[in-house]
Amino acid sequence: EVLEDYQNSNEDHFEIHLTLAYNHVDLGELDLALAEVEKAFYLNPTNYECFMVRGDIYALMGEFGKAGEQYGKLFESREPVSQVMGGRNLTRLYFLQGKLEKADTQRKQGVARIKSYGQTRWESSALLGGARYNLRMGNYAEALKACEESWAAAEQAGYLQNQRQARYVKGLILLAMKSEAEAKQMAAQLKEMLDRGIDNKAIKFYYHLMGEIERAGGNYSAAIEYFEKARALEGYGPLAKRLDFANSLAMAYYESGDLESARDQYEEMTTFTSTRLQYGDIYAESFYMVGKIYEQQGDTAKAIEYYEKFLDLWKNADPGIAEVEDARVKLANLTSNQ
Repeated sequence: EVLEDYQNSNEDHFEIHLTLAYNHVDLGELDLALAEVEKAFYLNPTNYECFMVRGDIYALMGEFGKAGEQYGKLFESREPVSQVMGGRNLTRLYFLQGKLEKADTQRKQGVARIKSYGQTRWESSALLGGARYNLRMGNYAEALKACEESWAAAEQAGYLQNQRQARYVKGLILLAMKSEAEAKQMAAQLKEMLDRGIDNKAIKFYYHLMGEIERAGGNYSAAIEYFEKARALEGYGPLAKRLDFANSLAMAYYESGDLESARDQYEEMTTFTSTRLQYGDIYAESFYMVGKIYEQQGDTAKAIEYYEKFLDLWKNADPGIAEVEDARVKLANLTSNQ
């Protein structure tokens, strides 16, 4: 309302149209978002953000080819930030489609590009993305190495946010390696840093890490309590919702046998807007989990619906992904028995 009031009282302004576009994207109002981007583009056709937001809109529409074309245009700009955003957004687009190998290739190219610019803050964030990717793929040694490098780059840049994030991610890696005692030590270090900071809501990362530690130990009620505390600090609005936090809570419910609560969480995840671009693989797999739960609850029609949605999202995914193979088998069995 504030933005539109300004527009009605003043001449057209590029930033106003672009901010309106972002707002519509967050709300899932994609047609309105695209209309605002076109108005912004008319006023400033060389600004890289128009291509970035247009790509995001197409990605959320499921128009992955068009999204890739828009992100590709970001590399045509001489501005380093435009090229960095192009690499980042293409990486995210590949994750959303289950193209994990292409995502990793694009990510590595992005790290090399950023290093050539000498931007240690950007380098720290790119390396942290590499740590998360390798954690997901079970490459723990590489994940730890990337995490340590991110930590060093963040310290060099005086970038406190990523110094904290590196400790948080390292805790998750250590936990995946079954080093629970070391993960707890990392959680304690993280909390000490967060307690010294000015962002009171950043403690959510400590709560999330502690929740994962409790979940790994089978202490589901304690894990759920930590995850709920983390989610309560996410902030207001669609953009603030973190799919990784929601996924942890849903999985804790699922592993504890509370299928109804797990399904509620996963179904909510399928409605996320902007944040699905940051965690595209988690977003896609939420459809698989909803289908799986409906199947366990005996609702064949709903199970088929969500398996089909998942397989449509990942129809071009890398071969051999366990969830894709399982969904295909389950869908075939369910449809043949109808």
